[in-house]
Amino acid sequence: MTLLITLSVIAAMGSLIALLYGYIEHTRQKAADQSALLQASLLKNDLKMLLSKYLNSKNLSTFYTIPLTINSQEAGYSAQLYCRPLLSTIPIEWLGSKVKKTHPPFYRLAKEILENLIDSSELKEPNRLFDMILESLLTDEVRGEGKWLKERGDALSFRRFEELLDRYRFEADDPKVEDIRWRNYFNFTPIGDVMKLERDSLTPELLAYFYGLDADEVKRERSEGNLKALLDEYADTNKRYDWLFAKGLSPVMHCDVIFGYQEREYHLGFDYLNKRVENFDFYR
Repeated sequence: MTLLITLSVIAAMGSLIALLYGYIEHTRQKAADQSALLQASLLKNDLKMLLSKYLNSKNLSTFYTIPLTINSQEAGYSAQLYCRPLLSTIPIEWLGSKVKKTHPPFYRLAKEILENLIDSSELKEPNRLFDMILESLLTDEVRGEGKWLKERGDALSFRRFEELLDRYRFEADDPKVEDIRWRNYFNFTPIGDVMKLERDSLTPELLAYFYGLDADEVKRERSEGNLKALLDEYADTNKRYDWLFAKGLSPVMHCDVIFGYQEREYHLGFDYLNKRVENFDFYR
């Protein structure tokens, strides 16, 4: 009997020790994450200063093609910076009533791309989805709710858009809507000012549409470094969209950062718009 009591006490103490160890480990991890969040805030300021000082039209393509390594012995971190242009696709906000009034050609283009994308996707009720998207954008702006346009951040905005797609799938009983690769044509980050697109940075799907090419051919030529020559050749005979393209690259981009801190890896993302760091997101 005494032995059973002793074993029970030992088992209870073992469980208590395991519980305390788990609590201490959780607390330690939480403290480390809080410390890393402060470090990420410092890193954000460093990146803002770095981009403001060194980013220009001449070296912008480098930010898009090569990850940059940033080391700070003083702050105690090492980071990798990956950036991509936001103007490589059509801003979804071009379908809103504001752009429709102030920049009609951009609104008409976005509407044309949307209509073509939906019509080519073999949906059961393409007109229903087209109307739902336009109505939701215009309604949100009129009400001032801005479900997509004022909700900051690409991922959150796209989740709102996915809610609309889910509603269409349920009402039309049409699972094919899930096969449409929306991000190859549209971006869901609120950019604000209407800006021309960067031709050579556009997605293969948009370039194929603008120049009557095959998207796989565009991908192949880009990977081989021949894309600019190919587009220049077709641009001589296809000038319909010349008004849309900027003469140079614009510092409007999304960046992801991977940084190590206290033997752990952390991630943060942000948009660089109008020389400002916006939509800052930190995660582990």
